[in-house]
Amino acid sequence: MHIFSKATLQQYAKRHPGIREALLTWHRDVSKAIWKTPHDVKQAYTRASIINAKRVVFDINPGAHRLVVDVEYHWGLVFVVAIMTHKEYDRINVEDLTYDG
Repeated sequence: MHIFSKATLQQYAKRHPGIREALLTWHRDVSKAIWKTPHDVKQAYTRASIINAKRVVFDINPGAHRLVVDVEYHWGLVFVVAIMTHKEYDRINVEDLTYDG
């Protein structure tokens, strides 16, 4: 999968240094993945939440941070929509978030 954008992950890691390794591992693993359906995501990440046909939420450092992405399965693309603390995540409607690219 091709991920947009690693810079977003790096910027978040600068503000939250404790999550840096987890984000780098996620990026490395997803870059090697081939996802054709949400089921493929769930097989690789059983704790991922499939929100709709393309929105997925990953629990990074379980209980601490959420990574929200949109996946274009047909094109092999993953767009980072938002990264936030679990507390911030609890205050939003994840379906209302938009990708600003």
